[in-house]
Amino acid sequence: MIIPLLLVGILGLAFGSFASVIIHRLHIQDPYLFSGRSRCPQCATTLGWRDLIPIVSFLINKWQCRFCKQPISLRYPLLELAMAGTFVLTGILIGLESFPWLLFYLYIAFTFVSLRLYDLLLQEIPDRLVIPPLLITIIGMLWTEKIPMP
Repeated sequence: MIIPLLLVGILGLAFGSFASVIIHRLHIQDPYLFSGRSRCPQCATTLGWRDLIPIVSFLINKWQCRFCKQPISLRYPLLELAMAGTFVLTGILIGLESFPWLLFYLYIAFTFVSLRLYDLLLQEIPDRLVIPPLLITIIGMLWTEKIPMP
């Protein structure tokens, strides 16, 4: 059970990194919300793979951009860790046996953690982050008579 939960935690780190990109791009109203390469928010240099490893890149680069040397906000690794912890907790509560339901709940967890951070940072909740999980939840409820609860 430890190895699957470790994998779920690593998945959470990756999705935490992805959430930080989405939050930043939503805030600056970037038309390429889900596409395009990651860039430094200060110098706009396109980041390489070694700059995008959750937590590890932050520590190796000593909390700063490798190119412009500007500090990187602590919110990025904290969001990655929060998402990893939430994913692991979701895996424990839902169980790893029902993989489709685990994916469903991980998606919901991803959405709520992302929404919470966006709200904390900007005191608003964009419809673009609320409507898709709402529709997916409704479809999930219509697809089955009962959504398993922990």
